[in-house]
Amino acid sequence: MVSQPFQTIEKLFGRMELRYGYKFLERWEGLSLTAVKEDWRLALAGLSEQQLQYGLAHLPPSFPPDAGEFAKICASMPRTVEATKLSKLPPPRGRMELRPEIRAAVAHLLEPPAKGEEPNRLKVARRFVAMWDGKEHLSIRQKEDLAHFKRVIERFENVRANEERTTAAKAATQQAVDNYQPQEQGHGTAAEH
Repeated sequence: MVSQPFQTIEKLFGRMELRYGYKFLERWEGLSLTAVKEDWRLALAGLSEQQLQYGLAHLPPSFPPDAGEFAKICASMPRTVEATKLSKLPPPRGRMELRPEIRAAVAHLLEPPAKGEEPNRLKVARRFVAMWDGKEHLSIRQKEDLAHFKRVIERFENVRANEERTTAAKAATQQAVDNYQPQEQGHGTAAEH
């Protein structure tokens, strides 16, 4: 069986990230993303482009599949009219490029925050939590996103608290150094006595 090209896996990962957001990559947190992609490349070996397209069109709505699950979805493509329709789809385009006006509108989100200002990711997390926290009727995805954004806020606040403690400790140490006056040891000259 011929394994899938790396470009195909990159495109699949891009589609999965768009569909599932952070949940897709979070499944492999702590692992080498290169090794994960290699696993996908081997797991999808022998599947046709039409089968991969079928798999993308039939992704589970609530959770991102792993390589084996996605391969099963792709392999379940019926050999019917649907398969014929899929083969007539235009080839996928390369990497999607944003229109210049959209790129300009979101460019500020990618800029590092000014000194003392919260990162944009944290601002989004705070807005989301303020909007959804305490609501009774949330979808599973909204609940998962809410939990994720609460973790983002908690991590940021822990980092900020650690930085404040470190700054305070440095200031106290510096003040102690500045106020230090060595005691004289009584070896004065005869004129001093």
